[in-house]
Order: sequence, then C-alpha cells, then structure tokens
Amino acid sequence: MTKKELNKKEEGNPYIEKLDNLGFSKAEALIYVYLLEKGKATGVSKIAIGISMHRQQVYITLPLLVEAGIVEEIKEGKISKYKARPPHILERVVRRKMSVAEDLVQELQKISKIDNEQDFEIIVGVKAFQDYEIERAKNMKEGEEQYIIGTEKNEYLEVMSEIYKSKYEPILEKKKIVTYYLAPKLQDWRTNLIDSKQKFYLKVLNNLTTGPLATMIQGDSLMFYVNVNPATIYVIKSKKVAEGYKQFFMMLWEMASL
Repeated sequence: MTKKELNKKEEGNPYIEKLDNLGFSKAEALIYVYLLEKGKATGVSKIAIGISMHRQQVYITLPLLVEAGIVEEIKEGKISKYKARPPHILERVVRRKMSVAEDLVQELQKISKIDNEQDFEIIVGVKAFQDYEIERAKNMKEGEEQYIIGTEKNEYLEVMSEIYKSKYEPILEKKKIVTYYLAPKLQDWRTNLIDSKQKFYLKVLNNLTTGPLATMIQGDSLMFYVNVNPATIYVIKSKKVAEGYKQFFMMLWEMASL
C-alpha cells in the first residue's frame, strides 16, 4: 500500500489516528478497524480488498495483531481467517505495554545520573485512599476534566464512604469539574450523579469488563483504583501515557451508547 493510498484510507476515520497514538502502525489500525466493522472471521484476500492494501502487507501485519491479542486467528482447514476481538481488549494491551514501560523505567533509573521526579506512586489503605482523592480534587483547576472507566459495582463509593458526599463532591461542584464516566452497565447510583450539581456525563459500553479495577485519567496522571481490600490507587505521572490513555478512552466513548 502506497503512502498516498494509506492517507486516503485514513480520511474520515477518527479511529486510525487514535490507535496510532496507542502505538499501533497505520496498517495495523486499518486492519483492526476493518475487522471490527465486519464483525466476523474474514480471509486475507477479502481484508486486502476491503482496505485496498497489498496482500503481502496484510500477511505481514496480521501476525502482529494476533500476537498483540486484539485479533484472533481461526483455522478453517488449511485456510486461516481472522476476527477482531472486542475493543475492551485494547485496555489490557495498553496496560501490558505500560507494565513493561514501568519495569524499564525502574531499571533505567538505577543507572541514571539525572535527578528524576518520582513518576509512580502507590496509595494503600482506606484512609490514604480517601485523603489522596480529597487532595487530588483540591489541586484540580476550575473546569478541569476527568475521564473514568468504571466498574460494575459501586466499590469506589463504598471506600469513600460519607467522605464522598461531605467533602469530595462539594469540591467538584464548586470547581465545576467535568466528569466523563464510561460504565459497563447502567445502575441507579450512576444515573443519580447525572441529576446532582456535578457536571457528570455518563455512557454505557456493554461487555466492558474491568473487574474491580477502575481507571481515571486526569491532567498528566493516570490512576488505577483497586477498590477492594486493601483499597489501593496506582498513580502513573506521565503526560504522554495520560494523553495516550485519554485517546483510548475517547475512542470507547464514541462507541458507547447514551
């Protein structure tokens, strides 16, 4: 596929650039989005025709997507067909990449002569969890946005307890903080937040599987909330990582229903 053809294929497709920001090549993004739209197992020839890509490039790219875990190879006799795995699988891929990156950072810091500001923090315990959230809210700028991939249950509210209503929520209201919340399913406690004084926007993405782990993107920080015993928050302070995850969030947001 020539560069001119590739650029033409990208026009009008908002997901290609977003997948590119997550570290996927243009060819990988085109194939994955095409397979998502097809929704069924498809052979190499049809993929090549569907996205106007040379078959050899498709052959080279598909194993990379299979290895990444976002495309499944289905054997039909001697022929292989390929099917996209659900979009939420991308979150696992990104987390895996971040885990590798974190390990690398820790190793590099051991040999670095440069004084680096700490970019990874772990908060453990209910009191520390609550204190961190209150302090984070206090440090947010007026009108700032936060993006949340939530869980099926309301573990976060259980950990925050009465502190949520008495201290945390009033700060969000006063500062006019805008919250975008992506939920795996609709629940009363979330819809109630829409009617509160908060600027709270909710969408539901069916089959979004997060377990007890909630994700928050705010400013230059990415946070993972493990809302079970012990209540824990993993904080990654990185503008690049936060921006990449925000792009991923917005792609899921556009796919979700109101």
